[in-house]
Amino acid sequence: MRMRLLAPMLMAAVMALPAAARDVNGRYAVFGAGNRTCSQYLQATRQGGAAIRPFDDWLLGHLSAYNLLVANTYDMLGHTDFAHFDQRLQRDCRQHPRSRLVAAVARVMDDLYPQRANISPRHSGWNEFRPGTGRKAGTTKPR
Repeated sequence: MRMRLLAPMLMAAVMALPAAARDVNGRYAVFGAGNRTCSQYLQATRQGGAAIRPFDDWLLGHLSAYNLLVANTYDMLGHTDFAHFDQRLQRDCRQHPRSRLVAAVARVMDDLYPQRANISPRHSGWNEFRPGTGRKAGTTKPR
């Protein structure tokens, strides 16, 4: 169980860091379902049940680790949900069936990044804080 959670967190940490965090050739290790191809992921989504579980576990761990490790990110999914993320991922995988799942996830997350929630919904300023300014979006005065 412990290793099951650790691998996605480490992968997210590697992906969230600048290229300097990779090896001298810009490469990094990928573990678990993230190393499978998009066509394998799409096949598992059609089968459902036990076939999709390793992919869902990896994806949820990856998203959770991203939230933990990336600055100014409370929830990468923002105001959307996992089902919407999964639909976008499947669309990307249909366009790139030979791509590794981790690469498809990175593409989708790059698209969703501007829509992420950067502050907990329990605090004022939900999704409005501009990193490094101390200001809410659309204001000129510090909070």
